[in-house]
Amino acid sequence: MKVLFYAPMKPPDHERPSGDRRMARQFIACLKTLGHEVELASRLRTWRSTPKPGELDDIRDQSRTEVDQLSETKADLFITYRQYHKAPDLIGPAVSWHLGVPYVILEASHAEHRRQDDWQVHLEVAEAALLKAHAVVAMHNVDRRGLEAIIKPRRLHTLLPFLAEVPSAPSRKTSQHGPIRLVTVAMMRPGDKTRSFEILAKAWNQVPTAEFHLTIVGDGEARTEIEGLFPRENIHFAGFQTGPALAKILNTADAFVWPAWREAYGMAILEAMAAGLPVIVGDAGGIPDIVTDKETGFLVPVGDANAFANAITSLTKRRDRLADMGATARAHILRNHSVNRAEADLKRIIDAAFAEAGRAAPA
Repeated sequence: MKVLFYAPMKPPDHERPSGDRRMARQFIACLKTLGHEVELASRLRTWRSTPKPGELDDIRDQSRTEVDQLSETKADLFITYRQYHKAPDLIGPAVSWHLGVPYVILEASHAEHRRQDDWQVHLEVAEAALLKAHAVVAMHNVDRRGLEAIIKPRRLHTLLPFLAEVPSAPSRKTSQHGPIRLVTVAMMRPGDKTRSFEILAKAWNQVPTAEFHLTIVGDGEARTEIEGLFPRENIHFAGFQTGPALAKILNTADAFVWPAWREAYGMAILEAMAAGLPVIVGDAGGIPDIVTDKETGFLVPVGDANAFANAITSLTKRRDRLADMGATARAHILRNHSVNRAEADLKRIIDAAFAEAGRAAPA
């Protein structure tokens, strides 16, 4: 089956690393594993940080050109990844109609309250795409609840966030003496990421830092600003790391920490849990669907630096539990967030989309 794949928020070959780029690439890999040919439909990025007058008209004009070109191609299915009011899909619905193929939206969301502000027109465009999709996929319960208001139950599906690769189990034993080793991993960008670092820095200034060591993995245009938020004692800025280097850092830590300001679910959280780390994270978005409070980690009210500091400090009394909590976290990822489960769910969703469109899936 030939699949046209489109990510209006950010194309999967974009130069800037991010969780959404990684998830888009993982979905493409899953489709290929399932035996499908995948073609990137467009690199047109419709994402905007703020709504500006006339900008949506420009996006519409660019989208029409893309639709005209794609309407001459051959495909069996159109899949759009990460479609919402800030990144509406103006290509998929039209191309699906022209080609007579099913249309699927992965990781969709719908924020009804945006109908009352400057995002209204963008929301209506995104909503129109959702209503034309033969299958709409939420990746956590907060998004699913928003979608339930407009999407018929038979078209609404859930697919949990997943990791393409889960590292082998580390041999982990928390030291009963010396600093507890904490780690966080995040891009250092202005906006929500910087806000999370601000919360973490405020919390860090309230904990007995002599009893902890924090390694911060990440880089980006806000790095100088973020480094200035933290004292130098017991802090190590490791820069951008990936692959074996990141795995080594995670394997030598005792716990992962991240305030998760306005986080959808956090690929770094999944990766830390897969490495056998308990996590202290903000109770945001889909994170409660991943983290079980006091079993695989600790959920903290989002934005509450005092509560975050208290959760970190409490680890000094839980040293003997951290390794067991980390093992439970890893088992949870293997059971619920593996690529094998994602592939099975994706196949089921594609089959449902063809059934909804009244078509038989190509052999």
